Amino acid sequence: MSNAQLNIVLFGKYPFPQGMAGTKRNQHAAVELAKTSDVHILITRQDSSTNPSSGFWRGIPYQTISPDVSAWRLLAQMPSFLIKGRSVLRQLYRPSHKNILFIYEGIKAEFYVLAIIAKRMGYKVVVDVVEDNDVAYVNSTRFSYRLRWVVDYLFRKISSSIPDGVIVISRRLQKKYAAAIHVRYVSYSPDLNSRGMPPPFSEPLIRILYSGSFGHKDGVENLIKAFDSVANHYDNVRLILTGTVYDNREEIIKETIDSCRNKQQITRTGFLRQDEYEEVLWHCDILTMTRINSAFANAGFPFKLAEYLATSKPVIASRVSDIEDFLTDSVNAFLVKPGSVGEIEDALRRILNDKAGATRVGIGGRIVAEKYFSSEKQGVELAGYLHSL
Repeated sequence: MSNAQLNIVLFGKYPFPQGMAGTKRNQHAAVELAKTSDVHILITRQDSSTNPSSGFWRGIPYQTISPDVSAWRLLAQMPSFLIKGRSVLRQLYRPSHKNILFIYEGIKAEFYVLAIIAKRMGYKVVVDVVEDNDVAYVNSTRFSYRLRWVVDYLFRKISSSIPDGVIVISRRLQKKYAAAIHVRYVSYSPDLNSRGMPPPFSEPLIRILYSGSFGHKDGVENLIKAFDSVANHYDNVRLILTGTVYDNREEIIKETIDSCRNKQQITRTGFLRQDEYEEVLWHCDILTMTRINSAFANAGFPFKLAEYLATSKPVIASRVSDIEDFLTDSVNAFLVKPGSVGEIEDALRRILNDKAGATRVGIGGRIVAEKYFSSEKQGVELAGYLHSL
């Protein structure tokens, strides 16, 4: 069966086809794996007001087991959820293929029973671990979030023998999952870069971008404060903040912006669809990833960093996780101490005072992206690993 064609079901709870980092990660995996394998995308739950519950994305079929069902409603509907999930997994199973259930973020509570069912059907179960969720609870004070964390933590522990393989994206996660193969599948968007982005600083107005979830680990407050200080001396700079605010962080972000002297130079767009996001990225000049120094931040690897580097625009990045394995300050990125407002401010000034030099650094970042973060190269490596199971 090792030489059999792969039949891969990408499985998890993330919005699809429009979403953020988790969505993009699975999209890139789907595109590359579909070149040589049968690929299907199976979502446990998502909001149908954002995405249709089923359809095709780039010719790849996807469907949702329980659209528009909250975590609490899922408890009451668990029997029907499991019956439908089992039916879909059986329909997708190919006896003549090597069948893979590829679970994004590991085996959480709502994945547990279906993972066991899939394994008994004959699927090889592979988990894709992108963060250390065992330390994620410290980033939230909400009771409901912590309760879900406790439940998921227990299910991760009791399900440790289920996976046939583990994919990780950082050395810290590799140490935690000692038996895991170390695959760094943090790719950038081929479509985005085929458009031929203009070089930075093509317009008098200089736009600085943050895109993400505004979590505690992301350190967005530090970026806002650094920008406000720089804006006192540069009236042609703008800070663009895109993405969805999760947990109870909205008030913190709003208060930070409201306290800024130059808040009129800060724009929030909210969540953007992929084409809208690409349009914003097209017009921005400086891209930022300013995470803090926390266990949660250091365990993963920021998806947006590889995407940013691929644009050939200057990138400001915190020295977290494995970033310094790939990047050198002032050569292919502007690296800053995690959580340091002063160093972020200094990096912004260095870029603004030497745009030609910053442009060269951006080109160096593109070279790093092509060498290490090519979705095509890592797709081949991932497919090879799945064949080996």
